[in-house]
Amino acid sequence: MYVMFLLPLSLMAAETVRVHGIYYELIGDEATVTSGSITYSGVLAIPSSFNYNGRTYQVTSIGDHAFSSRTDLISVTIPESVISIDVGAFSGCSGLTTISIPNSVTIVCDGAFSGCSRLSSVTIGSGLTSLGTGVFNNCVELSSIKVKAENKCFDSHNNCNAIIETSSNKLIAGCNKTVIPNDVTSIEFNAFYGCSRLNSITIPNSVKFIGHHAFYGCSGLTSINIPDNVRSIGECAFYGCSSLTSVTIPNSVTSIGSSAFNGCSSLTSVTIPEGIAMIAGGTFSGCSRLTSVTIPSTVTNIGDRAFSNCVRLTDVYCYAENVPGASAVISSSEYYSTHSFYNVPLSSATLHVPVASISSYQSTAPWSSFGTIVALTEEDAIMNVKADEDAIWNVNATTDEPNPVFYDTNGRKSDRPHPGINIIRYSDGTSKKVLVK
Repeated sequence: MYVMFLLPLSLMAAETVRVHGIYYELIGDEATVTSGSITYSGVLAIPSSFNYNGRTYQVTSIGDHAFSSRTDLISVTIPESVISIDVGAFSGCSGLTTISIPNSVTIVCDGAFSGCSRLSSVTIGSGLTSLGTGVFNNCVELSSIKVKAENKCFDSHNNCNAIIETSSNKLIAGCNKTVIPNDVTSIEFNAFYGCSRLNSITIPNSVKFIGHHAFYGCSGLTSINIPDNVRSIGECAFYGCSSLTSVTIPNSVTSIGSSAFNGCSSLTSVTIPEGIAMIAGGTFSGCSRLTSVTIPSTVTNIGDRAFSNCVRLTDVYCYAENVPGASAVISSSEYYSTHSFYNVPLSSATLHVPVASISSYQSTAPWSSFGTIVALTEEDAIMNVKADEDAIWNVNATTDEPNPVFYDTNGRKSDRPHPGINIIRYSDGTSKKVLVK
């Protein structure tokens, strides 16, 4: 007597075949496009089905890294039979310029089109229900993203050139021409990763969270205004934004992730808002033009290498009366040196602290390494504007207020306001931060 067992498709052995120049993995009556030794080039049309050894197979998925790094592939047609585009399926296909994802596709996995450096236009079909992370990472030419109106899970409303999760209004993926709609609640993980041609972006007041790696490697971005409702800035959110010259961090932000502004080599000054308790590791590492930093009274700890390689740092204004914890470890190997101010010329820098705390800073490493430690002055304190006075206004370069005194963000007095952020102190003792256009 014989006993027969029926195995599920997932446990059946797959057969790899080559049909009409395309490699497939066959399981049951279904075929997955897979990688092979062939070099794909020019125009490729993947069939919806094919015959092999007298049997018809339906093409249902494009497998992991199936076309990865096929740089001579300039066009590909994905048939309506395909349900999933798997991990890295077209990653590194630098010759592709347009992609149309058919209505049949429900899943696009992580990094599916990452590194398609000439990809300029993407159309998303109506059936997509799941989108992985980093799908369009480093697609530096991408300028058009359209989601079909019939899609129930994602949209690109207001012609925003982005992929929005409809149920939550989270921005999942953007491009060089994205205009963020006014109802978006968060900018998600890797949303603009590697959009090096992105020159400017307006983040609306509806946004509360900026996710990890959200603007990673956006080296063309010159300025960013983070609105007052943002509560959290994720890890590496602006990592490598090397053209970023100014950033406004509002008092609503209570958390800034590690390496959030790492490698922002054009930043010259930064004010960390009240409410931040920790400056995480590597937050401003490699900000080689940073000359001035303002640390609020709420900071209790500064992470490893938070300001490492800020080689032009000359002034640190720290309002914390209790000396924040910070690493002072320097090793013979840079890898093991966790010093919060590693490779910063502290001996020629000035630390400004509350007068009652000077002796504590002088006796605590690494703060004691500053060449000069002095008391904060009234002019310094003008920079530490409280939250209820910290409204950013759009004003002209004149003011009708009587006897105003103007300061830049480094606390330097001026006889008139200049374009950009200014701090104005009035004769009644009140202060306001204003944006002069």
